[in-house]
Amino acid sequence: NDVFYLFGKGVDQVEAFRIFDRWGNIVYERRGLSINDASQGWDGRVKDGSYAQPGVYVWTAQVRFLDDDIRIAGGDITLVR
Repeated sequence: NDVFYLFGKGVDQVEAFRIFDRWGNIVYERRGLSINDASQGWDGRVKDGSYAQPGVYVWTAQVRFLDDDIRIAGGDITLVR
């Protein structure tokens, strides 16, 4: 996959989507995203526009559902070039 993005059902919007490197630095952050939209995902670039180093990254997402319930989701992703 060339882009890592969030998908699902019953979601109003993703209030915050962050990706961290192994030292806890934010390498990617977006707010107010739509769900199921690859154009709003992470393409493996860091904040300065350069490509991130291969490795394991941690992601978190603050998600608002249609019933106004807010939950935090997260996991890890391995970036391979």
